[in-house]
Amino acid sequence: MKIRLLYFSLCYIFFISQLFSQVSINTSGNNPNSSSMLDVSSTQHGMLIPRMTTSQRNAIKTPASGLIIYNTDNNMLNIYTNNGWYVLESISVGSSTGTLSLGGGVAINEDGSSPSNSAILDVKSTTRGVLLPRTTTGSISTPAQGLIIYNTSTNKLNYYNGSSWISPCQSFITNTTGTGSLSQIGLSISETLSLPDQSAILEIKSSNKGLLIPRLSEAQRNALSPVRGLLLYNTTSNKINYWNGSMWYEVLTAPPTIGAISGNTNVCAGTTQNYSISPVSGATSYTWTVPSGWTINSGQGTTSINVTVGTSSGSVSVFASNGCGNSTTQTLAITVNTIPNAPVAQAASNVADYSFTANWSSVSNATTYYLDVSTDDFSTFVAGYNNLNVGNVTSYNVTGLECWTVYFYRVRAGNACGISDNSNEKDIKTTSCK
Repeated sequence: MKIRLLYFSLCYIFFISQLFSQVSINTSGNNPNSSSMLDVSSTQHGMLIPRMTTSQRNAIKTPASGLIIYNTDNNMLNIYTNNGWYVLESISVGSSTGTLSLGGGVAINEDGSSPSNSAILDVKSTTRGVLLPRTTTGSISTPAQGLIIYNTSTNKLNYYNGSSWISPCQSFITNTTGTGSLSQIGLSISETLSLPDQSAILEIKSSNKGLLIPRLSEAQRNALSPVRGLLLYNTTSNKINYWNGSMWYEVLTAPPTIGAISGNTNVCAGTTQNYSISPVSGATSYTWTVPSGWTINSGQGTTSINVTVGTSSGSVSVFASNGCGNSTTQTLAITVNTIPNAPVAQAASNVADYSFTANWSSVSNATTYYLDVSTDDFSTFVAGYNNLNVGNVTSYNVTGLECWTVYFYRVRAGNACGISDNSNEKDIKTTSCK
């Protein structure tokens, strides 16, 4: 049965009883999606579920698992599971609104009031909630994007984001409820034509279908003039959104996998470096760890940190967090290079009248060596041999010298991180003039 731009009060609902199977509420005349028991569709409206205070919620008599309401005391969605009331954790995502308030929706209530102009479906009660379809994700073969169910396997609300089932995080509030029962006066949308649960003003009942609420892009959402509690599925972020009276909120899920960490992987001890990741949807904080001996100078808790590198190699790691938990951890392996130690100058070889070979020890971590040759205390240098970069070698043939002359040489080791201290000095006397 299709319901289009109709107004319901409970006196009318009583009369038609609970004889609905699949239902669509829209302005287009489209049939309901095959995966939905109730398909509420609009790009110019949201949906309203029963709005009530905490005390009114706690007075609901023997609530059924899967019953959902909007709590006007804390402006959050509350859901009843098999062991109590839970809050669906959420985070603010902006305050942009427009002026769109078309009206023409459907009302389900006990007082005969008209639906809010911002809602295509306005379900109103202070004594009953909306009972979600209670089934399992495996029972729905081709779910539509935005489909919502109460998963009886996990006792949690689930929704389908177009590629996978998502389980928003929920935190326990209380197991306080009313006792006894109410009369079954609500509306039932059911495959079996069964009466609604007494705790529900609207029950959507199916073993293999869910509920579709209005699906709007973020731009379409921001064009609305919303009322408090207005509910919709944001097709831009693939999240359930609601208006709390001053801000749009999205229902939280655990942060997804973090992207790669950006930053240098070969660094020098004592330098400062920056490491960063792209923001993660739904994350409220980020936790970074660095190798032993390193210092995080700034940015802990954000997507970017500035660090001072210690002497130890290791991994820079980060995970994102929100009220639902932590994401997986992303790591980046870092190699720390230090300035090389000074080499040890060794005795010269191949001594001749105008040349000799300078020798020195190899130094770990060195990529090049620098050679000095002098005839005094290195206050002056032999031409061409002042800080001469001889490459990554441990000997070098010194030429163009004078015969029968005393020379001194020393070396330094270098790499990208810097240059070592001078080695010890070695002296050599060229052979006699011929």
